[in-house]
Amino acid sequence: MDINTFKKDKIQYMKEHNKPAITALDLVVNKVMLATIDKREKGEELQEADIVSILQKCEKELTEERESFVKAGRAETVAELDVQISVVKGYLPKLMSEDEIRAEIAKLDDKTLPSVMKHFKANFAGKVDMGLVNKIARSWLINDYIWKKATLMVAFVFIFFRLKKLLLVLQEHLDNTKCLLFEH
Repeated sequence: MDINTFKKDKIQYMKEHNKPAITALDLVVNKVMLATIDKREKGEELQEADIVSILQKCEKELTEERESFVKAGRAETVAELDVQISVVKGYLPKLMSEDEIRAEIAKLDDKTLPSVMKHFKANFAGKVDMGLVNKIARSWLINDYIWKKATLMVAFVFIFFRLKKLLLVLQEHLDNTKCLLFEH
């Protein structure tokens, strides 16, 4: 997917007189062109992950704009924004599901939050909602923390009862020793 894909699709929407779709692709094309210029200044090329990131930002902006118009009661504008959002979403890759994210986290040796986030950012950029990864990783850590605390509590209780039993045996032994000392 590159800027030419968006331009070709925009031409098709122009032939269909689909104004909201044209507006959405104008937004995307402008942002992709700006990103391309920024990358060229740094001596880099625009990557697929960069385009996906731009599309995600466009979708987020349009969704926020839609929410504002819903609050304002502007149904016609909301309908146009719905079309724009669906056009932008059409270019986004399918995001990983919660189950797929959990399975990927389970495969990791280091399940600390920074390590998990770094892994997903490096390997699944644009293919995963990083907010969802953060939420799942945190719940994973909390569950792991609770499990470790519960294990420690069980171990503590076990040790406590073993010590209690040992103290009772020692107490009985001392009582027997006292009895022997007083008899002599």
